[in-house]
Amino acid sequence: MSFFDLLTNGLALTAPKKLRAFGGSSGSGGGYNGASSGRRMGDWQGSILGPNTLTLESWKKLIQRSRDAIRNYPVATSAIQRFESNMVGTGIRPHFSHPNQEIRADIQAAWEAWVKKADFAGQLSFYGLQSLVARSIFEAGEVFCRYHVIDEPYAYCQLSLIESEQVPVYINMAVAGHDPNTVIREGIVFDKTTEKRTGYYIYRSQPYDSIINPLLASQFTTISGEDMIQVMKPLRPGQLRGVPVMASVLQMLYDLEGYADAERLRKRLGAMFAFFIRKQNIDDTVLPPAANGPVSNNPAIDFTRLEPGTVNELLVGEDIVAPQVPETGDYSQFMTTELRRFAAAVGMTFEQLSGDYTKINYSSARVALLEFRRQAEAFQNHILIDQFCVPVLSRWLKEAVLSGALELPDDYIDDPSQYEACNWISDGFEWVDPYKEAMAAQLKVRSGFMSRSMIIRQNGYDPATIDAQIAEERQREDDLGIITDTNSNQVLIGKETQPGRVTQPDPNEDSDQEADEDEDQ
Repeated sequence: MSFFDLLTNGLALTAPKKLRAFGGSSGSGGGYNGASSGRRMGDWQGSILGPNTLTLESWKKLIQRSRDAIRNYPVATSAIQRFESNMVGTGIRPHFSHPNQEIRADIQAAWEAWVKKADFAGQLSFYGLQSLVARSIFEAGEVFCRYHVIDEPYAYCQLSLIESEQVPVYINMAVAGHDPNTVIREGIVFDKTTEKRTGYYIYRSQPYDSIINPLLASQFTTISGEDMIQVMKPLRPGQLRGVPVMASVLQMLYDLEGYADAERLRKRLGAMFAFFIRKQNIDDTVLPPAANGPVSNNPAIDFTRLEPGTVNELLVGEDIVAPQVPETGDYSQFMTTELRRFAAAVGMTFEQLSGDYTKINYSSARVALLEFRRQAEAFQNHILIDQFCVPVLSRWLKEAVLSGALELPDDYIDDPSQYEACNWISDGFEWVDPYKEAMAAQLKVRSGFMSRSMIIRQNGYDPATIDAQIAEERQREDDLGIITDTNSNQVLIGKETQPGRVTQPDPNEDSDQEADEDEDQ
């Protein structure tokens, strides 16, 4: 029994009888039914352990089972693919907002040249690394990113992603030969005085991939906090290590896949057996054996072949028995219910998870997509952008300036924030009815409830880029004498009648008309 339990029990024993009657810990007389310990709730023994103690206890099994489920269970495979594609899509891109247009253009151009060389392994662009980060968080609850400073054109700062297993969660002590002013907690190095993290104590290689490099997989090294970041979604204050997204439904998923496999096997066995022939005597001849088929005169081995239109005569006393395979008529309903629970736990809709849109209408689809969009935007902003994209951009800009790949004014050293300022824009979410949404967006802009820039960013584009393209197209149309109803300089938009060309009034028209009237008089 812990000190906290002793203290709590001691207080309960010394409390006045009236107080204990109102707030007793047994039965249902307590202030909260959820805290009762009667017949219904007595076997619910939750843990009061802190987030890091729980992680240390369950971390290895959770990651092991989460990775296995994604490898082998179609439901988990679908879930992580939908999660990755919706959270990142083709990439969350920065659009810099420095007030000086030339500086802004230079930074944007340098960034676009770098993203293709961002991966230290040379496989992915920076946006591909974003997808891998999202996938790793879903599968293992976290991922680590290490910076590499290299003397190469456009590759002066590269990134390598490190799996959770490479940062050992079980190391919680001061390591011999390590800085005595620091302490390691679950693989993260902290300063003893300030309690701030200063680095990471990691394996030099993936420890569970030791067949590739067994020497490095058994050696440790310390990476400074300036050269490595951790990306995770904390579920409780003070939590140091991440938890897989499927942690709460792994047991349910295991049972569900077992049930589905049993149903598949039942169907398979039921399809194998057409019927059995019951004989009165083992030596009796029944249906003639198949031509060129094996004949052994042994029960359960000889077989015959039936063809369409075949009429066979049985001996007296013989009959045919069809096997009775048990049926479960609620399979579809049960699977749908359980998959809905699984989808809710991992933060997506049942339709997204299963790909089944047969029982959904416009209204329900819109409500579901709005709710999912809120969750996706929260994850994008709080996790992917704040924890991964922003730190990476800050380090990239610093290394770009130091390497000479990007020249910025001297005030960058004193205040880099104005050069790092940008809008991170992800792919826009397509709606169920694009026409209705477009009309609603147009009404919001005209009513002053939203700006064009806000609408454009919601769709995943950069307003400055869109405006530049529109201006270029209109100039080209004017030069070629082309008139389309998308050019508001030439055609009125929003009229109930067919739009027509807008012509400027002739200043001499009124004077000519007056002259004609004078002549008539």
